[in-house]
Amino acid sequence: FAGLTTATVGSGPRVGFYNDDFGTEIGRVYSTTESANNIGLSLYTYNTGLSEKVRINAAGNVGIGTTSPLGALHIYKGASGQATPYASSGLVLEDNVPTYLEFLSPSTQAASGVLWGDEAGTTIGSVLYDHTSNYMRFTTAGTEKGRITTDGNVVIGTTGPSYTLHVIGSA
Repeated sequence: FAGLTTATVGSGPRVGFYNDDFGTEIGRVYSTTESANNIGLSLYTYNTGLSEKVRINAAGNVGIGTTSPLGALHIYKGASGQATPYASSGLVLEDNVPTYLEFLSPSTQAASGVLWGDEAGTTIGSVLYDHTSNYMRFTTAGTEKGRITTDGNVVIGTTGPSYTLHVIGSA
């Protein structure tokens, strides 16, 4: 059996989730007062006790693992030692050990990667990994400018390398 309760606790209302198997509150959505006119939401989950896991602050920024998100989405696993991210960062990944951004997709799919766009188009620049041929390619102004092949050859200005470093173009 699952139960649902509502209450006002401290500075704001909350919705609690209960499960008779545990006999205790197993989750909570709670309003968080940031200042007089700024109210956020916090999501709590139960492991060995209730703890806050996600916060949406009054500005709409989402923090996972942090109560003070420093970007539109801030995923926190440990203190990096950097107090403030770059001002235009929408996504902040923070940890006290080396941090990675990982893309997982089937090897039968053509490419995965990072795309940059602007008012001229959605893929003006990119760094893509081609799963079917196992190479990485780099584009600027919407055109491939270089690649690293499956053999480790670096190619600039062409897609068919003849050498370990193959450059075609004029200075």
